[in-house]
Amino acid sequence: SIALYPPGRIVHLVKTGQSKKCLHGVTGCITCGLSNAGFEYTAIRKENDDFNEIEISPTLWTDHFPNRVCMEIEKVAQSFGIDTS
Repeated sequence: SIALYPPGRIVHLVKTGQSKKCLHGVTGCITCGLSNAGFEYTAIRKENDDFNEIEISPTLWTDHFPNRVCMEIEKVAQSFGIDTS
């Protein structure tokens, strides 16, 4: 079989923690619990062949919604002092 890998440089956002309150400032928010909001991520440089398998997690779908990905990338950029406005 032919091995397929994603092209380009990869920065993987890894869950490293969970904030005590969600985006709405509520502990145990049903909306954010369903959308996986409130997690903290760390950006890690990965090699292309690190993604030779797809791991299915309970939050895989919500982790990759475009609005969630954009929001987390903006947070990472801000942590490096980059203005995202």
